[in-house]
Formats: sequence, structure tokens, C-alpha cells
Amino acid sequence: MQKIVNLKMVIAGALLATSTLTACETTPKVRSDFDSSYDFASYATFTWAFERVILVSGDYILGSVKRQVMIDQAKLAFEEKGYRFVDNASEADFVVSLSVGAQDKIDVDYVGGPGPWIGRTYTSRYTEGGLAIDIFDGGDKRAAWHGQSTKRLPQKELDNPGPSFKEAVSLVLANFPPQPTPLEAN
Repeated sequence: MQKIVNLKMVIAGALLATSTLTACETTPKVRSDFDSSYDFASYATFTWAFERVILVSGDYILGSVKRQVMIDQAKLAFEEKGYRFVDNASEADFVVSLSVGAQDKIDVDYVGGPGPWIGRTYTSRYTEGGLAIDIFDGGDKRAAWHGQSTKRLPQKELDNPGPSFKEAVSLVLANFPPQPTPLEAN
């Protein structure tokens, strides 16, 4: 009887760990922060912060074709929000920096059993992708807004990052321009 109870605990733990890992894979984590002293409503034009528009870090190399697709998608996302791209930084109300990366990680979960020596450790390898968008004021060149998204990436998204990048840009820019909270509006 004790062996059946222990087996049930191990199976339940395995199912819990699997469902937790699966949930993490599909749900991007999105955060943003901003300096409320800037008047985001006055922003109309933008440009890129660097000649090499996307800064890349992590365990994976991003080829020039994929890089250009991402640049075009980000530019389109800002234009769909009503902003106009300009080549000359002196004409831009704000300057955009894009950073992307993917890093291999290992997740370790311990599922305890009914006694101090009964339990199971589960490990999983995965790749976490990240996107950060930083916006600097065109006038004083100081950081005005930051948004980021992280997500577990399956191999198919590493091979073809365009669709997941487009989704990440859309999710991050959902918080831009920032809306003042009721306390800031007064």
C-alpha cells in the first residue's frame, strides 16, 4: 500500500512539474518602466539609437537577414502606433534601441514526497529569449522608457524568430506610450 501511495505522489509531482514547465513556455513575461517627467504625447518622430540597430547577446548568432526582418517589424510596429521614422537623429523626438538575445538555461525542480527522503528532482533544458526596447528622449538623450519581454523559445522559434519577435514587440509596445496613473494625472 505504501508503494502505491509513493508512486501516486511521484506521478502527481511529475504532472505538476510538467504542467508548470509547459505554462512557462507559452506565457511571455512583459515589464515596462518610464520616467514620468517626459511628455510622451508630444512624441511624433523616431529613429534608431545605433547604426547597428539591434544589439544581440546570448548563446545564438543572429544572421543579417533575420536581423533585418526584426528591424523592419519593429519599425512597422512604431509606425502603426502613429510615429514617423526619420533618418536624422536631430529631427527625432525619441530614439529607439533594440536588444535581443537567447540563452540556454537549466531548470531544476524538486517535488517532495510524504517523508524527508522521498521526492524527486526534475531538470529541464530550455532556451529563454528576450527583447528589450529602450526609448531615449531626442532632446536630452536620457532614458525615458524601457520595456522588455522574456519567453521560453522552442527550437522552431529559434530557427525562425520573426513571428515570435513580432509578437514580443507588440506585447512590449502595448505599454507605450505609457498611460499616466490616476495619481500622475492630477
